[in-house]
Amino acid sequence: CVPDPNDTIWLECTSQHSPCGYLGGFTEGRDVLMIDQGNSRLIRTRALGLDENVKKSMAEIRFDETGMGSMNIRTTYSGLDYDDIQSIFLADDQDQVKMISDRMTFPLFQLVDFNYEETGSRNPVITEEIQVNFENFLTVINSRYIMPLNCTGHATGSPAAVRNRKTDVILRHEFLEVDSLVFFIPESLKIGSIPENAEVSSQFGTYRSSVIPDENKLIYIRTLQFNRGDFPVSSYTELIDFMDRVIMADHDKCVFVRNE
Repeated sequence: CVPDPNDTIWLECTSQHSPCGYLGGFTEGRDVLMIDQGNSRLIRTRALGLDENVKKSMAEIRFDETGMGSMNIRTTYSGLDYDDIQSIFLADDQDQVKMISDRMTFPLFQLVDFNYEETGSRNPVITEEIQVNFENFLTVINSRYIMPLNCTGHATGSPAAVRNRKTDVILRHEFLEVDSLVFFIPESLKIGSIPENAEVSSQFGTYRSSVIPDENKLIYIRTLQFNRGDFPVSSYTELIDFMDRVIMADHDKCVFVRNE
């Protein structure tokens, strides 16, 4: 580290790619031994905060009544989310195509174009831009056209149920996800029904989603926040319930009918 009267700069000595002064998920918020002649001591590295661990997505989705369409999405990753996306950013083109495709939620799609840019700093940001064409986006049942609202990646993997758990629940990191999706409704369809706004709150975090009709558009906004902390063992079932409800809300759907 580089001691400074106002702010100590921590240097990552094992990464060839992370910017100077950036502490990733492996080294942030940890006890470390500072060697300082006769004053060596244990200190703690700075933990990345909620305003730094942020993933923000903005997407425009256009489709027709057959379920064919396109999506343009722009996502910024900072903090621990920067760590998560860095492997794709550093990969070659062929591996990038595979890694991006593995994240897509459309039943059938073609990756048209993609681009990555990095802004280096002590809190670096990677910006990702992706364009895809897709098919079979709508499910038709009795003249009702059903469309999933979250098509940019939903929560998965609720914690496993454990009987007689002995240890506390420890969440080392806090982070925020914000997704804003604009769906352009084709002239042949109109809104039949939309889900109610969802809100799930617990000591572990907060989830909110809302659906806003706007003329020929449908705007879907989703936020998911996780809190850092140590929680008693008795709260484990609450964590499972929180994640189950988030996963359920992430599968909300909108229904269209023909515009006759």
